[in-house]
Amino acid sequence: MVFLLSEEVQSLLPQSNWMLPVRSDIDLPAAFAEAEREVIGFSPDEVDAQRREWISIWRNAVSR
Repeated sequence: MVFLLSEEVQSLLPQSNWMLPVRSDIDLPAAFAEAEREVIGFSPDEVDAQRREWISIWRNAVSR
């Protein structure tokens, strides 16, 4: 996990996976200037309540 949160990996994410890095101190490429930056978060209770349904939806999506 430490490696995934490292500056090296977080700096590569925007260009290789087209997702925003978790860390806020990473400079983004110019193409991201217009990207939406809505932060999505869930409380532990929400995750616990929704986990089975979310996993089921994900499994159905990736098994097609």
